[in-house]
Amino acid sequence: MEDLKFRLLVVRSIKRHVPFQSEESSLETVNSSSSYGIKKEEVTSYEEDREKEKNYRGVRKRPWGKFAAEIRDSTRNVVRVWLGTFDNAEEAALAYDQDAFAMRGSMAILNFPVEIVKESFKLNEV
Repeated sequence: MEDLKFRLLVVRSIKRHVPFQSEESSLETVNSSSSYGIKKEEVTSYEEDREKEKNYRGVRKRPWGKFAAEIRDSTRNVVRVWLGTFDNAEEAALAYDQDAFAMRGSMAILNFPVEIVKESFKLNEV
């Protein structure tokens, strides 16, 4: 994985130093990087994965693929409050939203609309 990241950095630096031309020329730049042992598929799949991942407030991705949620509590000297570990980022973000809404009410900055957070409270009560 480290080797792939290094090779992607090489490709990006090559693309930066090529003057702007048409899309075809930028594809040639990626293809010309095959002398470094990089396949075009490797570059696109890595970049697509990065674009697919959405960053949520209060959520971190663990190296092994799980998502951790935590929130800072301003009433206790801004200490971190652990909310749990989740299988996907949306579950972790919803846990953050529920706790943020419970702590700060309408002043909370949320990941999802307020209606979804309130509905999730109702689902948890059942």
